[in-house]
Amino acid sequence: MDEIERLLELGRMDLEAGYPQYAREYFEKVLALDAANREAIDALARIDELRRKAVVPVEPIRGELVEPPHKVEQKRTAPKKELDPLAEWFRKQPDLNKVVILASILLAFVICCPALMRQGTDTSTLILSTPKPLKVTYMVHGTTTSASLTYETPDGTEQRDVRLPWQRTFYNFSKGGFVYISAQNRRSAGSIRVEIWIGGELWKHAESSGAYVIASVDGLLY
Repeated sequence: MDEIERLLELGRMDLEAGYPQYAREYFEKVLALDAANREAIDALARIDELRRKAVVPVEPIRGELVEPPHKVEQKRTAPKKELDPLAEWFRKQPDLNKVVILASILLAFVICCPALMRQGTDTSTLILSTPKPLKVTYMVHGTTTSASLTYETPDGTEQRDVRLPWQRTFYNFSKGGFVYISAQNRRSAGSIRVEIWIGGELWKHAESSGAYVIASVDGLLY
């Protein structure tokens, strides 16, 4: 399987899975290698059409705004709010007393604020950023037609016997997570190649040839 065909296959899979934003990356890579590739051109046109359909324009409403009846009723029946006793007391004070009270509060704040800031916690350490999940694709292909696989998923390790070519994509790997795939040729001849793709880019690969050989690759997602 050449590079263009692998990119097309990854794009098809993401498009069918409902991830057009990821599929676009693969089809654009195909056009970078083959600007006249009809399947990639058609797929990008389809993705653009899906995006246009997803955006529904809202027609602005002209004319006088009329509040819903329940809001009008609320305005009629809402009881008058009573002032807080402290606010009522402050309102009744002479203007000079109000100035003195406000000045005293401001002075107390200026005196106490530096001490509070020295004793406070550095808020920059409390800001936690949530890393964006990573998309990981395992691919196995070669001249052999059958392989035994062992690979790591976000939920644990899986094993299976498959026909080649084979691939599988996960959309919820975490940064710093461990990825691994091992493939053993189940035939007495032929070659086998394993690849790990991260977000549309080939990250690592390994290849072996011969009877019942094993190719494997692993790493941490940094």
